[in-house]
Amino acid sequence: MAFLRQRIGLILRILISGGILAYLAIYKIEWAKLGEHIRTADPGWIAGAVLLIGVTMFLAAWRWQILLRVQHVDPGYWPVFKVSMIGQFFNAFLLGTTGGDVVKIFYIAQLAHDRKSAAGLSVIFDRLVGLVALVGLTVSLTACHYGLLTSSPDGRRWLWIFYFIAAGVAGVLLLAWALPAVIRSANLKRLEQKLPFHAKIEHLSEAFRRHARSGRINLEALLLSIVAQAMLLVSQYCITRALHLPVPLLFVAGVTGLVYVLISVPISIGGLGVRESLFILYLGLAGVSSEGAVAASLIGFSIGLFWSLVGGMIHLRYKHPLPAAVTRGTVV
Repeated sequence: MAFLRQRIGLILRILISGGILAYLAIYKIEWAKLGEHIRTADPGWIAGAVLLIGVTMFLAAWRWQILLRVQHVDPGYWPVFKVSMIGQFFNAFLLGTTGGDVVKIFYIAQLAHDRKSAAGLSVIFDRLVGLVALVGLTVSLTACHYGLLTSSPDGRRWLWIFYFIAAGVAGVLLLAWALPAVIRSANLKRLEQKLPFHAKIEHLSEAFRRHARSGRINLEALLLSIVAQAMLLVSQYCITRALHLPVPLLFVAGVTGLVYVLISVPISIGGLGVRESLFILYLGLAGVSSEGAVAASLIGFSIGLFWSLVGGMIHLRYKHPLPAAVTRGTVV
């Protein structure tokens, strides 16, 4: 019973992904047509998608290195890239509640020496900057195709859920901007000194203030993130071209961003099932068959999985093993 209580969230996500995939397989997909789409895919366009997603991995590591420098942590680009790719691997394959971010925090702390808390906070900021870039791009792209995306009740419902999430991201960004001024208030400072683990909290507060004061560097990281996210969205367009699906670039990019943001809500295993359903819904509004939409989703997922496996190979050769507590999803 204790095991079930600890894993209830994971079990529910498995059931949701499995149930949606089973429904699609039985009621929505003709397997012969799906196989034909995949069999006749243009390998040149697929290779282009693989390359674009690979470049986004390099840019993501570069962005994180920029944010680490704010905290006076600079182990060099390649160590940061290796840890970033290891995090990508665990994001795809660690079926716990923490994913690759806890793994990245553990490994970057080994490289940061006396700035472990600051280095760990950079992982959270890196995630926030990437999310802000993706949400901002997607809001702009979906606004251009608002009429088509809301031409069905389900399409309208999911689009407004996305806009609600986007508003939440904007709220977090505003809070992050205002929080340093609140932290500097005398009353909160006195309260902070009375809390347990005061020294660690003080280190985190100072690390947060360094990020907040680094406007130019934050902007640099955001612009780099916009480029990386744009390339990620274009990679999905390459996949639709490989499958000979007649869908405009900006529409595919907007739908892809919308889907990626929605599947970031942890209700399934890696977005499986939810992603395919959303692609069927929105690409279907542009005249794409269910089989074509699922083929585009599965190929995109497979390419991401390929790059995650590259991260896994890097992890096998990495010198610092993970403690068992981290792989169980416990921060130590």
